[in-house]
Amino acid sequence: MASALDGYNPFAPAVVADPYPHYARMREAERAPFLAPFGMHLVTRYGDVAAILRNWELFSSDERKAAVQRPRRKTSTGSTVLGSDPPDHTRLRALVTRRFGARSAAAWDADIRAIVERLVDEALKKDVIDVMRDLAVPLPVMVIAKLLGIPAADTARFKAWSDNEITNIGPQTPPAEVERLERSSAELHAYFVEAIRQARLEEGSGRDDLIATLTAARDAGDALSETELVEFLVLLLLAGNETTTNLIGNGMLALARNPDQQRRLRENPELLPSAVEELVRFDGPVQSTRRILTGPATIHGVDLQKGDSVAVVLAAANRDPALCAEPDALDVARTDPGHVGFGHGLHFCLGAPLARLEAKHAFRALLERVPQLELAVPHSALPYTTSFFLRGLMALPLRRAC
Repeated sequence: MASALDGYNPFAPAVVADPYPHYARMREAERAPFLAPFGMHLVTRYGDVAAILRNWELFSSDERKAAVQRPRRKTSTGSTVLGSDPPDHTRLRALVTRRFGARSAAAWDADIRAIVERLVDEALKKDVIDVMRDLAVPLPVMVIAKLLGIPAADTARFKAWSDNEITNIGPQTPPAEVERLERSSAELHAYFVEAIRQARLEEGSGRDDLIATLTAARDAGDALSETELVEFLVLLLLAGNETTTNLIGNGMLALARNPDQQRRLRENPELLPSAVEELVRFDGPVQSTRRILTGPATIHGVDLQKGDSVAVVLAAANRDPALCAEPDALDVARTDPGHVGFGHGLHFCLGAPLARLEAKHAFRALLERVPQLELAVPHSALPYTTSFFLRGLMALPLRRAC
């Protein structure tokens, strides 16, 4: 009997290039499939995904509650806003909600637009634009570095550390690679420890960046522990960097492969806000997230027990026909049907307003300046990152269409 997982290896190049037919088979299967190497059932139907993300009491984000623990970096404690439930989650999120809200993000509009214009000016000097190298990679790291208060000279190091942090460590990872990744994590944590020390020395200087703000909150009222402070800064770096990079890259690839939609958006720039939401739905930067059961539940034909883990496959839910008509078609004018590309419920993406703003300006600048963009290499030749939970390109060469 055929299995919903037949031919599915999340790291196989053909699957990475297009996982969506596999997700469709999983949605249509009688039972949620079990991915043995990860020890998790894959939850792929929109209704199930939305219900799980809403019910944090039954489906916890705290991985320490899992019956089987995944390999974890030596520097990681799991003590983050992403990996916690109320009341810890409420306390941690409240510390930065104001800085990442829609109104605060809008204050960055002119700065982000100026950064994008500079990057696109340089990119267009070349016959072939690598959207990842020339725009999608530098833009988010420059923005989040400025928000955190990191010197511009350190952004290249931060990008390398960020890439290493999202690289999977599993049972098959060679010892030398594990050592390299652990060393990178230690360097990143040490950098933030020193940055916190420096922020304390400069207290009262008028600094208003996130490192200074969170350090002051830590010192003033024990709003978070010293360990939580460092973990929070690491998370902000990753969340404000990798996901937005992937959103811009995946989005421009989708537009290059759908020239009618690219033309429609170029001719109707007022569609940019809806287009960003549609591109997140169509091929989002976050493929899945993990939840741990705190009690028994039945999901997609599977009886689960306390301590079991599930992979909540956001990308599969966003292509569910139960969510919208013609889910495998890109429609930049689609009215947002309630996609879960930025999450849902308690853990809805804190940085969504900033990511939307960066993506909007990136798409706008490229579409305004180039009459038509097309892939400079076959789609099958595009290199992707090897992460089960995130989806992003390593390179995206585009050229002006003839």
